[in-house]
Amino acid sequence: MAGRRSTSRPARSFAAALLLVVAIVASSCSNSSDTKTSPSTTTAAAGGSATTAAGGDFVALPGVPGVTDKAINFAVIGTKANNPLGTCILDCYRQGIEAYFAYRNSTGGIYGRQLVVSKQLDDEVANNQKRALEIISANDVFADFNATLVASGWGDLQKAGIPTYGWGINAAEATGRDAIFQSLATQCADCTSRGVPYAATTVKATKIASLG
Repeated sequence: MAGRRSTSRPARSFAAALLLVVAIVASSCSNSSDTKTSPSTTTAAAGGSATTAAGGDFVALPGVPGVTDKAINFAVIGTKANNPLGTCILDCYRQGIEAYFAYRNSTGGIYGRQLVVSKQLDDEVANNQKRALEIISANDVFADFNATLVASGWGDLQKAGIPTYGWGINAAEATGRDAIFQSLATQCADCTSRGVPYAATTVKATKIASLG
């Protein structure tokens, strides 16, 4: 179906909840601490809705791309081939995503659904827009993770209303786009940065130094 996706409350709730995922993945944080409370099992009365205490209430979402009664499907777009930096981007990004998904799924997922990476696409540096258009055309994922050096497809993903979770290096492509969620706040050269002085104040630091 052509046209912009629905921006219903449940869909926005998915997007907001999953913003936490990209923040944790991009910062390479791990959730290794064990909890003593085991996730509850999914239950459903005849003709009623299923609920999970850890994963939230099951919400029927017919017609939402990539969302079934059991799973929320995601794509991962990133740079692998032709990467001039020679670093691990696409594969490592996916590994981090799936590690967090495994943790989240162990607690019941989101709205009782499991989070699943259903496809991976290499944008080969120059083909981010092409891969984005493939995602839009297929219309079979709820959202995409995007770790790229050249975010040429983000405008198309925004127009299609597909939530896109990326790392915080593509400020120009993310600014003013409410479907693009970065791991960091959009940076600008002449903006006041409050994070560093706040940290210094918190630890009562009195000396200033820099590492470059």
